[in-house]
Amino acid sequence: MSLTHARQIFRAALAAADPVRAVLDHVQCDERALVADGQRYAFADFDRIRVLGAGKAGARMALALERLLSRRISDGWVNVPGPTAIQLRRIHLRRIHLHPAGHPVPDERGVEGARRIAQMARESGPRGGTHSKSARLGRRADQHAR
Repeated sequence: MSLTHARQIFRAALAAADPVRAVLDHVQCDERALVADGQRYAFADFDRIRVLGAGKAGARMALALERLLSRRISDGWVNVPGPTAIQLRRIHLRRIHLHPAGHPVPDERGVEGARRIAQMARESGPRGGTHSKSARLGRRADQHAR
């Protein structure tokens, strides 16, 4: 195997594991609705859209959602591993807060972030744009990225 061929394989593996690509493979939207993993959600059915999450791929997944939904996102909070903070300098989000937290050992920052996520989910109400499908979607996109 040549060095060129090895680099091509390596780049293909990185592209297949990209969280942005994984999200965009599972989520699409048009002017009226978001389609997540085959399920259609009309924007008119929600007062606001919040992005809530946590995990190693969380920052890049939030980036993908913000690119896709742009101004439709009201706000959001995503707990990300503390070491990811170096990457956060390169990820500029306007509507979603990326909150560094301990990983793999949970710390007080992670507890604080989890409480904030839970509070935001409670505040959202039935038309608040949080839905159980979003948790499954995140797991599927994350599995796709592995």
